[in-house]
Amino acid sequence: MVEIVLAVAAKVSEYLVDPAVRQLGYLFNYRTNIEDLSQQVENLRNASARQQHSVDEAIGNGHKIEDDVCKWMTRADGFIQNACKFLEDEKEARKSCFNGLCPNLKSRYQLSREARKKARVAVQIHEDGQFERVSYRAPLQEIRSAPSEALRSRVLTLDEVMEALRDANINKIGVWGLGGVGKTTLVKQVAEQAAQEKLFDKVVRATVSQTPDLKKIQGQLADLLGMKLEEESEQGRADRLRQRMEAEKTILIILDDLWAELELEKVGIPSPDDHKGCKLVLTSRNIQVLSNEMSTQKDFPVRHLQEDETWILFKNTVGDSIENPELQPIAVDVAKECEGLPIAIVTVAKALKNKNVSIWKDALQQLKLPTLTNITGMETKVYSSLKLSYEHLEGDEVKSLCLFCGLFSNHIHIRDLLNYGVGLRLFQGTNTLEEAKNRIDTLVDNLKSSNFLLETDHNTCFRMHDLVRSTARKIASEQRHVFTHQKTTVRVEEWSKIDERQVTWVKLNGCDVHELPEGLVCPKLEFFECFLKTNSAVKIPNTFFEGMEQLKVLDFSRMRLPSLPSSLQCLANLRTLCLDGCNLGDIVVIAELKKLEILSLFESDIEQLPREIAQLTHLRLLDLNGSSKLKVIPPGVISSLFRLEDLCMENSFTQWEGEGKSNACLAELKHLSHLTSLEIQIPDAKLLPKDIVFDNLERYRISVGDVWIWKENYKTNRTLKLNEFDTSLHLVDGISKLLKRTEDLHLRELCGGINGLSKLNREGFLKLKHLNVESSPEIQYIVNSMDLTSSHGAFPVMETLSLNQLINLQEVCHGQFPARSFGCLRKVEVEDCYGLKFLFSLSVARGLSRLEEIKVTRCKSMVEMVSQGRKEIKEDAVNVPLFPELRSLTLQDLPKLSNFCFEENPVLSKPPSTIVGPSTPPLNQPEIRDDQLLLSLGGNLRSLKLKNCMSLLKLFSPSLLQNLEDLIVENCGQLEHVFDLEGLNVDDGHVELLPKLGKLRLIGLPKLRHICNCGSSRNHFPSSMASASVGNIIFPKLSGIFLESLPNLTSFVSPGYHSLQRLHHADLDTPFPVLFDERVAFPNLEELTLRQNRDTEIWPEQFPVDSFPKLRVLSVHDCKDILVVIPSFMLQGLHNLEVLKVGRCSSVEEVFQLEGLDEEKQAKRLGRLREIELHDLPGLTRLWKENSKPGLDLQSLESLDEEIRDCQLLLSLGGNLRSLKLKNCMSLSKLFPPSLLPNLEELIVENCGQLEHVFDLEGLNVDDGHVGLLPKLGVLKLTGLPKLRHICNCGSSRNHFPSSMASAPVGNIIFPKLSGILLESLPNLTSFVSPGYHSLQRLHHADLDTPFPVLFDERVAFPSLKFLKILGLDNVKKIWHNQISQDSFSKLEKVTVSSCGQLLNIFPSCMLKRLQSLDDLHVCCCSSLEAVFDVEWINVNVDRSSLGNKFVFPKVTSLCLGNLPQLRSFYPGAHTSQWPLLKKLIVCNCHKLNVFAFETPTFQQRHHEGNLDMPLFLLPHVAFPNLEELTLRQNRDTEIWPEQFPVDSFPKLRVLSVHDCKDILVVIPSFMLQGLHNLEALKVGGCSSVEEVFQLEGLDEENQAKRLGQLREIKLHDLPGLTRLWKENSKPGLDLECLESLVVQNCVSLINLVPSSVSFQNLATLDVQSCGSLRSLISPSVAKSLVKLKTLKIRRSDMMEEVVSNKRGEATDEITFYKLQHMELLYLPNLTSFSSGGYIFSFPSLEQMLVKECPKMKMFSPSLVTTPRLERIKVGDDDWPWQDDLNTTIHNSFINAHGNVEAEIVELGAGSTL
Repeated sequence: MVEIVLAVAAKVSEYLVDPAVRQLGYLFNYRTNIEDLSQQVENLRNASARQQHSVDEAIGNGHKIEDDVCKWMTRADGFIQNACKFLEDEKEARKSCFNGLCPNLKSRYQLSREARKKARVAVQIHEDGQFERVSYRAPLQEIRSAPSEALRSRVLTLDEVMEALRDANINKIGVWGLGGVGKTTLVKQVAEQAAQEKLFDKVVRATVSQTPDLKKIQGQLADLLGMKLEEESEQGRADRLRQRMEAEKTILIILDDLWAELELEKVGIPSPDDHKGCKLVLTSRNIQVLSNEMSTQKDFPVRHLQEDETWILFKNTVGDSIENPELQPIAVDVAKECEGLPIAIVTVAKALKNKNVSIWKDALQQLKLPTLTNITGMETKVYSSLKLSYEHLEGDEVKSLCLFCGLFSNHIHIRDLLNYGVGLRLFQGTNTLEEAKNRIDTLVDNLKSSNFLLETDHNTCFRMHDLVRSTARKIASEQRHVFTHQKTTVRVEEWSKIDERQVTWVKLNGCDVHELPEGLVCPKLEFFECFLKTNSAVKIPNTFFEGMEQLKVLDFSRMRLPSLPSSLQCLANLRTLCLDGCNLGDIVVIAELKKLEILSLFESDIEQLPREIAQLTHLRLLDLNGSSKLKVIPPGVISSLFRLEDLCMENSFTQWEGEGKSNACLAELKHLSHLTSLEIQIPDAKLLPKDIVFDNLERYRISVGDVWIWKENYKTNRTLKLNEFDTSLHLVDGISKLLKRTEDLHLRELCGGINGLSKLNREGFLKLKHLNVESSPEIQYIVNSMDLTSSHGAFPVMETLSLNQLINLQEVCHGQFPARSFGCLRKVEVEDCYGLKFLFSLSVARGLSRLEEIKVTRCKSMVEMVSQGRKEIKEDAVNVPLFPELRSLTLQDLPKLSNFCFEENPVLSKPPSTIVGPSTPPLNQPEIRDDQLLLSLGGNLRSLKLKNCMSLLKLFSPSLLQNLEDLIVENCGQLEHVFDLEGLNVDDGHVELLPKLGKLRLIGLPKLRHICNCGSSRNHFPSSMASASVGNIIFPKLSGIFLESLPNLTSFVSPGYHSLQRLHHADLDTPFPVLFDERVAFPNLEELTLRQNRDTEIWPEQFPVDSFPKLRVLSVHDCKDILVVIPSFMLQGLHNLEVLKVGRCSSVEEVFQLEGLDEEKQAKRLGRLREIELHDLPGLTRLWKENSKPGLDLQSLESLDEEIRDCQLLLSLGGNLRSLKLKNCMSLSKLFPPSLLPNLEELIVENCGQLEHVFDLEGLNVDDGHVGLLPKLGVLKLTGLPKLRHICNCGSSRNHFPSSMASAPVGNIIFPKLSGILLESLPNLTSFVSPGYHSLQRLHHADLDTPFPVLFDERVAFPSLKFLKILGLDNVKKIWHNQISQDSFSKLEKVTVSSCGQLLNIFPSCMLKRLQSLDDLHVCCCSSLEAVFDVEWINVNVDRSSLGNKFVFPKVTSLCLGNLPQLRSFYPGAHTSQWPLLKKLIVCNCHKLNVFAFETPTFQQRHHEGNLDMPLFLLPHVAFPNLEELTLRQNRDTEIWPEQFPVDSFPKLRVLSVHDCKDILVVIPSFMLQGLHNLEALKVGGCSSVEEVFQLEGLDEENQAKRLGQLREIKLHDLPGLTRLWKENSKPGLDLECLESLVVQNCVSLINLVPSSVSFQNLATLDVQSCGSLRSLISPSVAKSLVKLKTLKIRRSDMMEEVVSNKRGEATDEITFYKLQHMELLYLPNLTSFSSGGYIFSFPSLEQMLVKECPKMKMFSPSLVTTPRLERIKVGDDDWPWQDDLNTTIHNSFINAHGNVEAEIVELGAGSTL
């Protein structure tokens, strides 16, 4: 019991007494607790300070502080601060209690208790601060590149690299490009983006450089990994690094600037094959380092920047100073000179930053130099970088070729490298040209891989970047002593700059060289090229080559060389001679160059190859390509060149003959045993010897037939073209062997009973890569398996197949083929094959695994692309994909196409029209079988174009088109929807369709109702879809939509169950009334065009505002029922809209609907809109409601093209409006006040019937009497404004203009930048500025409406005006007042005045001095105009007999005066004029104007008396040193030229046209002939009195024949008095050897066309019509000179009996018209024959002959006539069947027309030959 009591007492004590004691303890231990806390705080402060020292030391060492340490420091500091405040408060409390003498027990208790707690916390914090370490070495973070304006090409490359990084199958990626092109910048961006997207756990990068330091590379990687490599050996560090990298699950390693193979293992980089999470990105200047040595899987080139990108980078680097208007055009040119190389762009930009204009100009000049410049940084950065790349080229060969390529200015041709390189022996160890070509290919590929050479569009040439070229030239000049000149004029004295003793290479490219020095002593010179800018004559002294004994290569291109200098034979060591593009005369001296190996006459005009060329027995290459004038190669010349390896004759010699003839024959090729390369054109297969063999040919381009067009851009080395090739006759052994080796085969008009190509080569064309077959109706199959003998299959390496106009083609491939057949086919094009029903069978299609492009056009029987029958489908092949690599599919004009692929079932009806869609087939129709065969079709499809496929119902399922980028569907009449979404999986209510589709274009689809078909399934869309905030169907990359002529389109997406439910529709076929709704979104759409579609609203009210976030261009046309274009709920979503175009929408009432928007955000809408174009909107009354405040923010608007009713509501548009166009605004009465258009640059107003003025100046503030209107307006065009009276309306206010205005010396209204004015069809316009009070007061007018009589007066100024065009201003009597502002109109360059019926003159006197810049003056159709300058204001006190008035027009190049019936003179008073630059003068229909007159005493007297008007030009006071074209028509002149006409007045006249000048007798009198020595064209017509064209009497015979030596064209028509061109007895006549065209029409008195002494060596066209007095056309001697005549036409000449006269006195036996191709003899009732003489006629080129209404023509000629190419003639309207020869054919047609009339035909001996 006692124990119990004691226990209870103890417990009570524990619960009651102990707490009480503890509480009392706080009072008793108050001081102790306070001191203990103070001590603990001090201890903690010391610990924190120690820790801070450790942290500071760690930070100083670049370490990162551990997070828990940072938290502890924060916690400790916070506690110390709090505890110290507590102790301070305790101290203050003690003081307040009388220094502790009267303590507050409650306060002491609380303070003691709190101190005790805080002391315990301090101890705990102190204990928690015991850390093993306070910091760690963090991985280094690379400095991120500063954001800059994105460059399009770099963004594309970055995206491609990132896409490759995301590809699980790619682990090694290469990036390559020229040094300084931006590779490092790009991979830095790759690293940043990969880190941002968290594609890898770690991203590290290291720079390798040209001399790799492994320790340095390892250190860079380790730093970024945050590790310290303590191992000494490279191997140890590599192992440690590898161990660390392998610990990362995913890691991206970027190795920059590789120059050679880098062994990853030695660095410590794990192999991506072993570490699956590791990927490498490598950069190099040489792609071979990446692909060959580092085994990258995908390589991306970094090209030079495009021109616009160059400017962006350049501008960003230079900064704001580039906005200087004076500097900017220079800066643009400087940027262009950097050629897109970023290192050069940045270097130049930094060097020129903040520099003045003169320094910029100097920099531009330096950059244009062929060598490097002195611009700061170019040497150290650009040159050193490129030189480093050069030094790393391996081998002297590639370095020499690199330097040699640097000599070329533009494109570098393989042909030139061969010619020059072989001559210089650049290619070591090559013994044949074929070996040299292969070596060139290798070296060029090496230079391309190193970016020293760049690709071009032409596969036989390439180019060098300008800065690379400059580097190469600098190195070459240092190492090879090279002298170059480019695109400059090289004078004789400049040759002294050549270091004659050291120079080895001299190259003058595109220079202007007129003569060469007497000689150059250059003992080391090996290469000399002079390529002229134009084909001009160069004087080459005979001694020029005497000091060049070691010359190996000589190239004189584009020169006129009548003969070669005799010193050429001194070049005993010359191996290569190039005379490309030269006009050549005698070249026999070439035969003395016994060591010559290469002779190139490429595109020269040589006509005959000298027989002496046969002496060049060391010749290995003869290039005659493009020498189309070459007609003669003497027999035996080719066969004598027995060492020839390369013979080039494309587009050249075709006059092959048989053996023993006068020209070369093809049999000579059999003697060229070394020939390995042949380019030749054979006009007829009959010329091929049957025993010719081409076994040794490695390269060839052989064309048989004359229809082929030769191109240099060949895809292969072996090309064969056969036209009209009869396989039954001409398949000689040589051609058969070539067919087996040909890589590029073109066949046209094949015949000989061949129905399939496989019969030409039964082995299957094993080497053929490209096949083109056209116009061969016999072809039924391209290949038939039954014709093949090879087990390799058919066309195993063929890449492209083109079939055209094979009207009977039934199948491309007939039968079963081995697996390898067509395995490499990439492209198929089929056109106009009307019988073809399908393209491939299924078995063949399965093997086309590389096919990338299909294009089928106009095949009217085509039903399907792939035909699949039951027998072809095998169980193991069901899943074989069709065309997995197909990129582009174009199907056009295929009216019967219904399927891409289906199984034919003859029992069932025709399958439904569809192009592949894995969907449920309709009932009672056959099912589309084996859709899985097609599931991969389209997997890589990028482009799909379907046009005019009228049986097509639907397209592929979108799931098959994951890579589609462009879709175009046009005129497919049965198509009901484009994308079938039925059954599509919807994940979370959102579907991304066609993730790469960028462009969608749908046109002319009359049955299309919906673009996306959702079907009728109730479960197709989830219930959440109807209310989704963003469209459930998303086209993520679609940037452009074009919808046109879709009359039944109701909605983009067909209505699904829930959308219908929401609309309370029960019928699924009910049209959906809105085009776009909330179910579809286009996050990247930039352009949307809607045109001629069904009347529907475009957007629904609940449309999500973020559906079109990037839309920039919106075009809506011909949508009749829409009321508002952009409703209020769409404004926020179109914040990026820049261009809006609306037209022909008859119901539109307003463009923007603003109701319902809050005012705070309303004005921010459309802030980027730059251009608005509105037209043909009859219902539009406003852009938006006027009371809608605050309206729209249109401050970015630059262009407004408007055709609406009222523009008064557009007051907020001004700010940035650049262009304003108003057309067909029939209710518009006035425009904006000019103050609202401060940035307007272009104003066009057309056909606004109510507009009375353009600018309203009423109430405008006039400062000091001057107003600067529209400060940026540059172009003003006003057209078709019938009510416009004034352009600027000043109103009627008396105070509108200050009183000083009337007398202001400078116009009060100034248009400072207006450079062009067009005023057209303004019948009521009277003045530019309406009359104000003071101007009216000055004119004493009381009525303000009185028309102001002058268009421009002193109140308006145009200091910048250059172009003025005034047309149809019927009310204007004067254009300029005699008083105008000083600086106005002083820059005029072109003035056109037309159809101003009341004008009396054009210019007043004050304008004369302002026309110093005038270039073009055109005045016409002004019926009242009497003078160009007004006599009223020009020296009125000057005596009329003097010539005191002088008009000087220093810059006028064109003067045209036409249809001015009252014009009498340029200026009525006596005057002279000067026209130093006038090039074109036209004076027409000025009936009262004399053009030229000579000043004589009689003339002066009559003019003084007022009886004679001044002529347009008074001689001899005027000259025309630069006049090139002169046209005179229907003027007053009785003679064109006065007898005293100065002969040097027209030294440059090229074209003279004289028409309807009735009184002239001679067109060009004798005294004018000498002055017209440059005349090229003469046209004379409608001059009834002309008797002869040229008057030769009075000329000395010595110079007479030299007249008109440049005349190329003569056209004479309607000259009834003309009897001859000139008198026949005028000796020696005229030199018309350059004449190319002679046309004479309706000259009924002409009895002799030209004298018999005339020679027409260059005449190509001779056309004579309706010359009724001609009995014959030309004499035999003239006929014999027509060696270049191509066209002969003789028509309606009633008296003509023969074409070539029978003149027995002329000793001419044979006449050959070498080039005559076309002859017409029409309506010649008396023509009996071509010639009655006994001449033998030869027409070797004649192909077309027309004979009609020549009833007396019994035969063509009584003698022999040869027409080897003429196969038919057209008699009347019919083709007359050919019978033996021309004479027989003509005779039979005569008999047919006249019955059995006896016709005497002279015995022809051997007969005419065909």
